[in-house]
Amino acid sequence: MISELLDLVVPSACVRCDADGPALCDACIAELNRPGPARRGTAGGTAVFSAWRWEDAASVMQAYKAGQTPCARALGQALHHAVDAVIAEARERGDVGTEPIALVPIPSSARSYRRRGFHPVELMARRGEMPVVRVLRHARRVADQRGLGRRDRAANMVGAFAVHGVLRPGCPVVLIDDVVTTGATLDAAAAVLRSRGARVLGAATAVSADRDDTPANDR
Repeated sequence: MISELLDLVVPSACVRCDADGPALCDACIAELNRPGPARRGTAGGTAVFSAWRWEDAASVMQAYKAGQTPCARALGQALHHAVDAVIAEARERGDVGTEPIALVPIPSSARSYRRRGFHPVELMARRGEMPVVRVLRHARRVADQRGLGRRDRAANMVGAFAVHGVLRPGCPVVLIDDVVTTGATLDAAAAVLRSRGARVLGAATAVSADRDDTPANDR
């Protein structure tokens, strides 16, 4: 919140186009939102909706993860848009009705939190006015995903998560994350949630990157 207030009173520039003003200007937000959410399937079959493309939003995500937290509001709105798309498709399939849906964030690792001082996905969700249910935790330490190829990312995330807390049997869940690259992180999280009886409707991310070498997921 302090970062957002400072962004209003201290001269700054857009992290994407360098125009004077807020950390992410209205023109860039409009340009990023123009294509709309794009559906893709992960290796494990979980449907993913993402609002922005990495090639358009890389500078925004990199700045955000480097501490430009004023970007969280626009990223949170993008994430909200993607969540709405997941739920709309699930309702069209008849997989969910009017019951409450749990938004489950992919957790940051302890070392990532110590480095940044905030949880990127949870901050985006708060700024996007989405309450989350924190039921995932890291079960073991994993290698940094940056620089790993598709197969290595999948192997790296096997058994990476565990469920803590309580999910009611059959609870409908939408996984949320900041970036999807190969889908290995979301697949691992979806697998452990399903093993505990949750109905994973799909996953939503603010940004989608299709290249294996994208330095996007660093938890």
